[in-house]
Amino acid sequence: MRGLLQNISSNQLFRNYLKIFSVDVLVKGSGIILLPIYLKVMTQDEFGLYGYIVAIIGTFSLAFNLGIYTAQSKLYHEYTDKEKRGVMLSTLNLMLLGFMVLLCATILVTKIDYTIIGFLFKNPFDYNKYRSTIFIAVVVSVYSLMLVNFFLTSEDLRKVQIFNICRVILINIVVLAALWMNRSGDAAFIRLQYSNIIELLIVAVFILFYISKMKMGFDKTVAIKALKIGLPILASAVLGIFINLSDRYFLEKSGSLRDLSIYNTALSVAGVVPFVFASFQNIWLPQFLKERDLQTNRNRSKKMVVRLLLLLLSISVIIFIALKLMLVINIIDKKYDDVLPLLPIVLITSIVTSLTTMFSNHLVYLDKLSLIIFTGVPIAVLSIILNSTLVPAFNVYGAAFSTLVLNTCYLISYALLSQHFYNKKLTNLTSAG
Repeated sequence: MRGLLQNISSNQLFRNYLKIFSVDVLVKGSGIILLPIYLKVMTQDEFGLYGYIVAIIGTFSLAFNLGIYTAQSKLYHEYTDKEKRGVMLSTLNLMLLGFMVLLCATILVTKIDYTIIGFLFKNPFDYNKYRSTIFIAVVVSVYSLMLVNFFLTSEDLRKVQIFNICRVILINIVVLAALWMNRSGDAAFIRLQYSNIIELLIVAVFILFYISKMKMGFDKTVAIKALKIGLPILASAVLGIFINLSDRYFLEKSGSLRDLSIYNTALSVAGVVPFVFASFQNIWLPQFLKERDLQTNRNRSKKMVVRLLLLLLSISVIIFIALKLMLVINIIDKKYDDVLPLLPIVLITSIVTSLTTMFSNHLVYLDKLSLIIFTGVPIAVLSIILNSTLVPAFNVYGAAFSTLVLNTCYLISYALLSQHFYNKKLTNLTSAG
């Protein structure tokens, strides 16, 4: 037993995971701990609206990143020379900056965002008031992803820790203070506005470290490589707009903001599962991409999938019991009782989604990113069919079940594809040998 503990404690992957996970516990754990407070200071309509807007921002921001964060992860280890790596980082960020400037200018001139919001929302809200805050949130999300991805890829875990600690402490202190001082105001707007202003300031400080690693220049070869890596990720993110938003879209159309608040609360509570996995993925992916031996990577990943499944199932049971206790002793208001029977479906979906990412890592590793698009198209179509049928009929349960089916389809597809291409590549290597 002592020898086993020594082996675990000496494992670099495990030690790195603990460094990130310990901070993520503070970051995400605070979100769960503070959830009852936010549910009390926000009405159900405000919480439902806030959750829907944040989902829209997150989904569109992932598409607006153009998949460049994935190119950054992959190319960072390809360019080992310090100067070439600096030019690579500069090239990627000049591409992203150019796109973001063009995108914002196009939206401001055409005002197409009003048409999009009109399509996405049945329940009226003052979008003119929210507009600038949403713009800031999108930009912050795009660059926050690039920044954290760089720190993780370069294995500068210390900066990831400090960045996340700053976010959780400063954002929650400022937001809760603002909500307390404006108790009669629009809580959804206040929370969105102050959280994004604070995160913008934090990103502005930390991005200086990122810029210091760049060597100003633009390399056409790097740009072409980045597009080849990023465009399939971009296409997947665009498909994700339909897949990841269709549940809430149809729920908002056929139901009410209260229904969205129940659904968002279930997602928030179940969010412990993806955050535990995300902490692991942030450490696992750079190590996974660096490994050159196909069979070694495949075997390690298989073992890790089993361990993750057992861990995430155990965590899910604890989450369910914890929510039940919070409802019984009234830490969370009784008006959210409907979350409890919905939670098991959402928890299972979170586990499936986490495991799917493990298999999508293989497609990145094997340079089969285009398959993400071909897999995503039929699933996007299925998403619209399922949600448009099940959500009006079964409300939040229809949305949750549809999401579970879609993510299960992804999991099976990625598992079969990765297995096929590993077998094919290993066979070719054996024949060549």
